[in-house]
Amino acid sequence: MPLHYLESLCLENLLNFIGLIRWEVAPAVAPLPHGLFSHLRSLTIRYCRNIKKLLPRSLVQNLHKLEELSVNSCAKMEEIIGDDESDGGFVAESNTNITLPRLKFLQLINLLELKSICKGTIICNSIVEIRIKSITKVRKVPLFLPPLNGQPSPPPSLKNIKLWEKDKGWWESLEWDQPNANSVLHPFLDYVWNARMLQS
Repeated sequence: MPLHYLESLCLENLLNFIGLIRWEVAPAVAPLPHGLFSHLRSLTIRYCRNIKKLLPRSLVQNLHKLEELSVNSCAKMEEIIGDDESDGGFVAESNTNITLPRLKFLQLINLLELKSICKGTIICNSIVEIRIKSITKVRKVPLFLPPLNGQPSPPPSLKNIKLWEKDKGWWESLEWDQPNANSVLHPFLDYVWNARMLQS
């Protein structure tokens, strides 16, 4: 099946897997095929210990149908959404917004080297559930909170944010671009003692 029409992709225990595309090839030099992964609804990466960066921005713009994103126990993972690279370094797109209009479920588990989810802001107003455990090198969760009467409000579909109880201090120390973001999201927090409940 062509990758354009793939709806679900689960990659697990691939010790030599380092990325969905070749990061060192800049899109300006070698553009991605039009519509690559444009029908993808579910993406799961588990126990792939050598991947450092998951999604380049040039690919994320195709993921307008993505509903579920799960990354679990990838020992070297440093970025979920990163800038496109060339031989001269990074393409300067760091602070632009990323829109995932259908994303409902986000799971980030046991990513001990993860430093960044996204350098810009992620707009995903359809998000229903977020599950997080052991990503304590991340300093910012770049979730966009839509304004309501001049103040940030939770994404309209959000039901809960499940966190490992031991990460409570980390969550409370996070930096936010929008004022009062932590307070806005607090009613949705569900601290879980049993780590297995986050991975089900």
